[in-house]
Order: sequence, then structure tokens, then C-alpha cells
Amino acid sequence: MPQTWPSLTAEQFPQSRAGLHAWAKLLGVYASALAPRRRHWWHISLKPAVDGFRTGVLNGNGRLLELTLSFDPLEIELNVAGEGPQGWSLQGESAQSMRQQLGNALANYDIALDLDESRIDRSRHAIEPGCASSLGQVYGQLSQCLARFRSDLTVEASPIQLWPHHFDLAMLILPGRKISGQDPANEELSDEQLNFGFVPGDEGIAEPYFFITHYAQAGRLAEVPLPDMAQLHTESWTGIVLTYEAFRHAPDPEALLLGLWQAAWAVTASSQSEKL
Repeated sequence: MPQTWPSLTAEQFPQSRAGLHAWAKLLGVYASALAPRRRHWWHISLKPAVDGFRTGVLNGNGRLLELTLSFDPLEIELNVAGEGPQGWSLQGESAQSMRQQLGNALANYDIALDLDESRIDRSRHAIEPGCASSLGQVYGQLSQCLARFRSDLTVEASPIQLWPHHFDLAMLILPGRKISGQDPANEELSDEQLNFGFVPGDEGIAEPYFFITHYAQAGRLAEVPLPDMAQLHTESWTGIVLTYEAFRHAPDPEALLLGLWQAAWAVTASSQSEKL
């Protein structure tokens, strides 16, 4: 059945988004401290869960654990192997106060962590439950859209992941081409990358939007045939942008989005044999 895509235009949405972003960054701090390194920084990202995002399994001083951020109900859950899960409501808390509660809970299992405190928000954000639930629904449904897009690819693609620092849900396609003049051992600079994602608004574009970027051939995106609702963005960064409101009001939003993704990949994949 066609998906229902909720509105993200409520007056309380920007403040709710800021609060949820702070919680995502808190989980990212734990992932950064405990997850084994993966290329392209995939170890610091969060993984989709039924009602939010999770760190994946982490190892703290020999104890396996996982943290989950739930958008509905609004809580953080800690699950330590061999123990029952523990949950804390996020209403009225800051990321810093929750870090202290998590630290106390982990201390019961002799897990002491050296975290980057500069990345933990001390502000208390008023999160409207309806806004949190709607954003969680959007992230969940988009995870499935990205999974369907990925299923037809014949080249390497990243996990579908939430980046805590920018709060974007995204997936990389790695065509397998190296960029000349870059150290091949530095995959971040030497691997050609296409990034397909969604962000619920940021400093550059206030409203929620989808994006497609291409490192290091952003100019190729100008060749992509765009639907009327999408545009080539060139202010401070180059990429294709489709606003979420335009997307959700399309006759068939998912077909529009998948068609845009597939068109962008078709154009960039056509240079598969070209040397960068």
C-alpha cells in the first residue's frame, strides 16, 4: 500500500528537531568511543531501528552493549548483554544530564568511558511528541526506500545510516573509481562517492530536504534530468535538492524519489570507464 508521509511543518518542529539532533549526537559520542573503525567513518554513524536509531553492538571494557534512541516513545534505552534493558525518558533532560545517568548505569557493570564532552549538548530542548513521531516515521520509511534503491545496485554501497553531526539519513554509492592525485590509502579523499540522503533542515536550508552530491565530479549532476520539483543547488556546495514538502505532495512521492535517485546514478555510472 502507498505510504503516508507526515507533515514536518508544525511550529514546534525546529525546536523538536534540535532536541532530537542533540540526542543523536550523544549516541554518536558513544559509537565514536567504542566502535571499531570502519572506512568512511561508518563506525560513528547510527543504524535504523523500528522507532528510531541505535548504535549497533559496542564493546565497553569487555561488556557488550547497545544504545537505542526511540522517537516514539521518546526515550533512550541501554541494553547490556546478560542484563535487562533500561530506559530513560528524554523529556526535561539535556544530553549532558542523560550522559550522567548513562554513566552511572554503566558504572554498575564496571564500564567507565572517556567521552568527548565537547560534543555533548547541555541545552534542554522542548520536544513535541507529535513532531518526534512524525520525523521518526519519515526516517523509517526513507530507510526502506533507500534499501529498495540499493537492492538494484551492482557496485558497493554503504550501510543506510544516520550521521549524528548533521542529522542526515544517507547512503553512499562507491563506484570503485579512484581519484587521481590523491593518496589511495586515504579512502575519504581517493574514493569517488555519490551521496543520497535526507536532512530535516540545517543552517543552509531551513526546511527538510533530500540531497544528492557527487565527490569528486559534482559537475556531472548538471546532466541529470530533473523533475520540476527538484533543482541543482550551487550555494556553498553543489548537489541536487528536492524539498520534503514538494516530495510529499507529489502524486506518487516514492516513485518520484526513486526515479530521481536512479536518474542520478544512471548519469554518473555512465562514466564508469572514465579516469578521474
